[in-house]
Amino acid sequence: MADKEEYTCSECGKNVSENDNACPHCGADLSEIEGLAEVQTSDASASGASSIKKELISVLSVLSIKNGYYVTLAIIYFILLFFISMTINGVNILFPDAVQVLSFGANYTPLTLDGQWWRLFMYGFIHFGIIHLLINILALAYIGSLLEKMLGKFLYITSYLLCGLLAGVTSVFGNQEVISAGASGAIFGMFGIFIALSLLKQFDIVKRNQVLKTAGIFIVLNLLLGIKGYNDLPADIGGLLGGIAIGFLFYPALKHPHSFKIKAGVVLLSITLAVVFCGLLLLNTSMDIIKYNNKMKIFHQYELNATQALLFQSEPNADAELQMIQEMGIDNLEKGIKIIEEADKLNLPPKMHERNKIIAAFCNAKIDFYCYYYNCIKKREKENPAEVEALTQKLDSLLNRLNNED
Repeated sequence: MADKEEYTCSECGKNVSENDNACPHCGADLSEIEGLAEVQTSDASASGASSIKKELISVLSVLSIKNGYYVTLAIIYFILLFFISMTINGVNILFPDAVQVLSFGANYTPLTLDGQWWRLFMYGFIHFGIIHLLINILALAYIGSLLEKMLGKFLYITSYLLCGLLAGVTSVFGNQEVISAGASGAIFGMFGIFIALSLLKQFDIVKRNQVLKTAGIFIVLNLLLGIKGYNDLPADIGGLLGGIAIGFLFYPALKHPHSFKIKAGVVLLSITLAVVFCGLLLLNTSMDIIKYNNKMKIFHQYELNATQALLFQSEPNADAELQMIQEMGIDNLEKGIKIIEEADKLNLPPKMHERNKIIAAFCNAKIDFYCYYYNCIKKREKENPAEVEALTQKLDSLLNRLNNED
């Protein structure tokens, strides 16, 4: 004889009866099949396919946004609309260029610290392609369906924005050379809140284990995206730890859900602590990255001027060609190398020092290229195809290294 089947509410994770129309713990509507998730059966003859089907129904019931999840839905709609806007404006739907994403508000330390603080909020609504987008909105729908009704709209939107801010500032501090975008930092924060509330016994062990498995999948997918350069580990860690702290801070408001004073108090305390933490991180962030960015603007101008030397073939005589190569090409490249040497003395991440060496080597190789043509013109000699090919290959090799560094 089969034992009585047991179910859990898909909203709060606590045990309910199959005859309940509403969850006695959280009040969720159980009249529809997705309101119940079967967690135990003694029917040993149940097939593997049936188990998989039940698991899929359980997952999809959580991913579906029902009444009461308006904030989660609004965030997802805003992210989708922003992505569509980017695509309409020419951003690649699969693998967008980092510079394009930057123009829409991605978080990048040199620009963020140079007064563009709005990037700390905008970056969380921008994504590197549709795969990155789908992973994040599915994860947000999942964790949002668990937390929004429990926290309430006010605490939920406050926690989401604070987690995103903490993730962004942590990225500015610990990932200065990376262009960062995506909602994963804020989503990691929401998982952090769930962890804190689980430790405070707000979720039972079945629901906790289910969510932790989903969080593990989300982490793995984000690490895989990191292979393409779309993962910002410091931001994710900052969001996760910030979320855990916020979860503990919000606990008194959950214990007294009808007390506006307690709710307002924990929100004010959370915002204050988040701002203080962000301020301390930013005060300890080297501002040399801004100096470097400004020096690189000067360098790029010298490099742009040097490309004008390639027009020397249009000059009417040899003397004019030689002057063009020397003044526009070689002189500007030498000035550019001096700028790179000055920039390399700044306090920068190791990757940027390595990149500076490659840039300097590229400039020197370009000077060798110009000097070769200068000597050929001065001596009235024809270019040797083999030497030109060797110089060109050296330039291409260094250029490829620079692109790989990006």
